[in-house]
Order: sequence, then C-alpha cells, then structure tokens
Amino acid sequence: MRLVAFSLLILAPLYAQDRTPDDLLKLPVPEATRIAYGTAALQFGELRVPAGRGPHPVVIIVHGGCWVAKLGKLDDRAVALDLVRPVAADLTANGFATWNLDPGFCLVLPHQS
Repeated sequence: MRLVAFSLLILAPLYAQDRTPDDLLKLPVPEATRIAYGTAALQFGELRVPAGRGPHPVVIIVHGGCWVAKLGKLDDRAVALDLVRPVAADLTANGFATWNLDPGFCLVLPHQS
C-alpha cells in the first residue's frame, strides 16, 4: 500500500502538467517591481504584491538549473526568468506576494560585483 501511495505521489505531477514552456511564455503577465539586491546586472528580483491590505504570505521563486544548459530548440526566454513569471503572477492573483529571483545571484560573488 505504501508503495502505491508513494508511486502516486511521485507520478501525479507528471500527469498534472498540461502546459509546455512555450505555452507559459505566451501568457500575459502583469508588470512587477524590479528591485536590485546587488550591483551586477543579474542581481535583481521581481516583487509582486496582491491587491488589498496585507499582510500577505510570501513565496520566493528561484528559477534555476535549465538556464545553465539550454535544452533543445526552446525559446531563449524558456531558460530565463520569463518562464516563471506566469507562476509568480498566478500566485499573486491568488493572494500571495512573490519575490521572483533571477539566478544571477549564483553567478556573481560579492567581491566580483
């Protein structure tokens, strides 16, 4: 029984995903406030805050991994921050503040900025 439950837990997200990276890139996304956290060009995050009075729970989104090695013929935006913007916008529309970080924080050490 535990094996069946574990298998369902692992496999369920595969069936739930019905959008490709290209589909996500085509979604309209409201503007966010861009805030630098360092001096390097890639050291920034995008802040989205829901309408209405807070406090709001905060979700920190860090896109990472795929930006190192572009896969196949994906649009260049699919391996950048653009891909997770629709996720952040959807979370914000549902009452969560989001801090969407560019992976540039991994690339620049403080003494290099």
